[in-house]
Amino acid sequence: DTVLTAAHCLWDPRRGTWRTRESVSFRAGLRDGVSVAERDALQAVVHPGYRFLAADPVQRYQTDVALVRLAGAIPAATARPFRVTAPGTSGEVSVASYGAGRDGALSRQRRCNVLGRQAGLFVFDCDGVPGSSGAPVFRIDGSAIRVVSIIAGGTAGDGRPLSVGPELTAAVAELERVARSGAGLWAE
Repeated sequence: DTVLTAAHCLWDPRRGTWRTRESVSFRAGLRDGVSVAERDALQAVVHPGYRFLAADPVQRYQTDVALVRLAGAIPAATARPFRVTAPGTSGEVSVASYGAGRDGALSRQRRCNVLGRQAGLFVFDCDGVPGSSGAPVFRIDGSAIRVVSIIAGGTAGDGRPLSVGPELTAAVAELERVARSGAGLWAE
């Protein structure tokens, strides 16, 4: 019943404010425009340090984390949930995303790498095209698939794609605590 995403995905730049609850929903397993389950958002919690217009990109990327609690749970038999864990400082990862112009077509980069970690951020050589924000970065160990980061931004460096994503374990624990208190963007 909880979805992890980038905080900036909940920001409406045209209005200069957070999206409304009615404008946020989750479509699990979306492929070719068809999802296995859809749920409306009930609550959203954004990292307290996140600022959409922060001048310092490092600070903005470090805190670009949000949780959206759904109006109803999606059964694990319908859409597999994933745990959040730390990725380590190197190694192979995978990204599944919906980029700009293909928002109904899932794309998976099976292999990319953690290039480094600094100041609460990871740098990956994963494709980070516009629209990939909030996409999970997975570590796959045998049958265990864990979310180790999310795509917060991307660029090309030295002719190759680079993506950045925040460390999640502490941020997600804090956001879960805030969500349990009933606070959030749309607290009643």
